[in-house]
Amino acid sequence: MRVRKLCGYCKQAPREDREVDRHTNQHLVPIGATTLWRRSDDSHILYPRLLGNESPASHLGPDSTAVAMGTSEPDFKGTFHITIIGAGLAGLVAAIALAKSGYKVTILERDSELREVRRAYTTKDTPTFTKAFLQWGAGIQIPSNCAKVLREVGILNQVRARSTQPRTHSVLSYKSGATLSKQDMIPIIETAFGAPHLVIHRAVFQKVLVQQVETLPAINIQLGAILDPTLSDFGRGSICFSIDGNETKEVTTDLIIGADGERSMCREILLGRPDPPKPSGYVAYRLLIEGSKILESPETSLHDLVNDPGVNVWQGPESHAVSYMLDGILNLVLFKPSASSSSGASSLKPELVSGEELRSQFVEWEPRIQALLGLVVDCIKWEILETEELKEWVHPDGHFVLMGDSAHAMLPFLYA
Repeated sequence: MRVRKLCGYCKQAPREDREVDRHTNQHLVPIGATTLWRRSDDSHILYPRLLGNESPASHLGPDSTAVAMGTSEPDFKGTFHITIIGAGLAGLVAAIALAKSGYKVTILERDSELREVRRAYTTKDTPTFTKAFLQWGAGIQIPSNCAKVLREVGILNQVRARSTQPRTHSVLSYKSGATLSKQDMIPIIETAFGAPHLVIHRAVFQKVLVQQVETLPAINIQLGAILDPTLSDFGRGSICFSIDGNETKEVTTDLIIGADGERSMCREILLGRPDPPKPSGYVAYRLLIEGSKILESPETSLHDLVNDPGVNVWQGPESHAVSYMLDGILNLVLFKPSASSSSGASSLKPELVSGEELRSQFVEWEPRIQALLGLVVDCIKWEILETEELKEWVHPDGHFVLMGDSAHAMLPFLYA
């Protein structure tokens, strides 16, 4: 006999077209004809469901009052197939979470090789260190709310082992270098929010995730997968793709998650029109400086950046800089308004620029910034892109959703 639960919110039995969220015991409302439940009090929380308004038994709260309905509940997770488009950070974490929950997952990645993983700390001692190491990203902060997600999916310890945990967070004047505020982060952050604040290189983060994916037999990664949007019908779960340009094949899946980044094909498929990202009006200069070089500098005020690692934010007019240590390397990124127009006149791809160009953009900044930039031969100039907010990121037929930058590419300092 199938058991339905009373909603912990309204204390009533769900109607035939509703189920109950196992976390909050509140009603779930079906979206479209198939595939997804949406919690009635929060449009941003989705759960897979079966055809015919059936949902998995795991969505029913174990502590709720039971009401008999007279039908059996199938164990469907092992056959419910979810396909994720994109093997970036969002796609990999989603795949791990879903696989550990019992779902069958396929990841389709257009690159024939996971380039960030290949480059993770493999070129540290080469003359082209900056170019190779930064080409696919630099440092990333993992605040407590994100660390909690990693804990929930069982990979926080692995990520933490490859991360740095900053001791302090300081806000500094861009012109004088004076400390405007300083906050201890250890143990305050973890005590207050239940998880640590970490920093890590994106490539290393992705490598840890891929290593975890490789231990999960429920996940299959297809590299070199080139989608054919003209033949695919994401609304009904149909994906047509080729591997490295070979014969096109079609697969049908129960749910498609578009996680293919800011230059998202999935976003355009959902919208039914081209929607390329646009310049945000900001540019970032990203650079890495080996800690040994900083400690050799006669500017002794720089040494604390290495010896007492923390997150340092220099605040300037319409601009700021952020630094923190990554495995013996100082990650420094400087943001300022872009000289390009909002129409996208400049290159939207990262480009290698000289140290002279970099220094010319920050001549009024405090002596420590000048000393750090003086150690730089070249760096990556990165036009920060963004996309317009979507009114809906779920396909009306319920088989297709967006996540991550494909849904909401935004300025990186708006994460908190």
